[in-house]
Amino acid sequence: MKVNRFEIATLAIAAVTCVLLATDVWPGVRGPESWRWGRRIAVAPLPLLGAALTFLGALGVAKMLRRDGGAFSRAKRAGLLALAAALIAGLMLFLTAAEPGGLSNLARRVEDASFTSYHSVARAVPEPRGFLRDYHRLQSRFPVHGPSQPPGRVLFFWAVNQATGDPHRGALDAALLLIGAGALVVVPLASIAGFGRGTPGESSAAGGAVLLFACVPSILLFTPQTDHLILLMTSTAAALLFSALRRDSVASSLAGGFIAGASLFVSLTSAAALGAWGIALALEAVFTRSRSSAARYAVLFGAAGAGLLAALAIPAALGMNWPAVARECIAGAHRIQVLIFHRAFSEWVVWNLFDFALFLGPPLAFALFRSIRSRFAVALLAALAVLDLSGTILGETGRIWMFLMPLAVLAVATSPAGDPRSDRALTILAVAQFAVLLTMRMTLNVPG
Repeated sequence: MKVNRFEIATLAIAAVTCVLLATDVWPGVRGPESWRWGRRIAVAPLPLLGAALTFLGALGVAKMLRRDGGAFSRAKRAGLLALAAALIAGLMLFLTAAEPGGLSNLARRVEDASFTSYHSVARAVPEPRGFLRDYHRLQSRFPVHGPSQPPGRVLFFWAVNQATGDPHRGALDAALLLIGAGALVVVPLASIAGFGRGTPGESSAAGGAVLLFACVPSILLFTPQTDHLILLMTSTAAALLFSALRRDSVASSLAGGFIAGASLFVSLTSAAALGAWGIALALEAVFTRSRSSAARYAVLFGAAGAGLLAALAIPAALGMNWPAVARECIAGAHRIQVLIFHRAFSEWVVWNLFDFALFLGPPLAFALFRSIRSRFAVALLAALAVLDLSGTILGETGRIWMFLMPLAVLAVATSPAGDPRSDRALTILAVAQFAVLLTMRMTLNVPG
């Protein structure tokens, strides 16, 4: 069977990326001097073999989902999605096990105050209500990323520690929960792609989304990270809002808005994810057929807004000062990026996009531009442009903007035209992505 131009280009891009990473002939592939990922010295081969076999399992599940044709029962669809999530979680564990230190890195990173500091801060929280009330006065005292984030991440670790009764055991349990959260994103992605609505095209798109999500370097390598909480919460909010539009459901809209508001309690950068999903939702409302009238859309979006405000009102009612916390978050991010690391906007306005494309995976980034007319691609590129030109993030973009990567996955998986929709082209794209992912694991000290 003849290989087409898309498949040749995909393989060539993957090959060039792998060579650049493996040889380090151009150190710039690891970033500019103000933030350059270190080189990996050695990895364990057996976990990499385990990762490869797990990826083959994910490929098989995705093929089953793509060939569903609307014939599977709801229970079987749920079972396949659960299996896909388990395989993706397994991939994260195998890739972590391949690092020096192996799976001990899970608890170590959570507990290490120099890594993110959220768990360290959580251990000193006496009780949550007083902590919320005083949070804006405490932020500047926190180490590393603590000052630049709302209290949601700290309280996540506090809750896990309370449940386990042992901070060290809590660190491991929290790490596993974060990995599970990242893996479960395949469920809202499949929902947004239309899985379960009963048409072959939507089942094919959902299976493609599951497969491509299983080989995005950022999502699989940056573990355990609280960024996976943002990823799951914003994707779930989007899935509920898409469901609200398609089924004319006020309850789904209210629930989606509430989860969106809760995601802002975890990170203010969730606003960027919600903005991108909002653009995709608006395009869905304008350009797809729906039973809803303009008045009904107003009711649905009003319910989403009410849910969001309700989520923000809960911590405010408990004493949290949202404006003061937001000011401290902005000041904390500026202090880390500009005053400590001396990163410049003029440099990162280009490197932000490079870093994002690298950790999205260059083959998938190429496929994204072939799907440029997709509402998800339009939403993603609009969000990237605003975030990049605003200068709010200067470095580590491939991790921090992880929440935008599902939009790229959906853009390619749901593209109405082009090679990525075919089984063979999608498989080649996924294999190319996985080759880049393994090369990154073997050559880059990620997440550090």
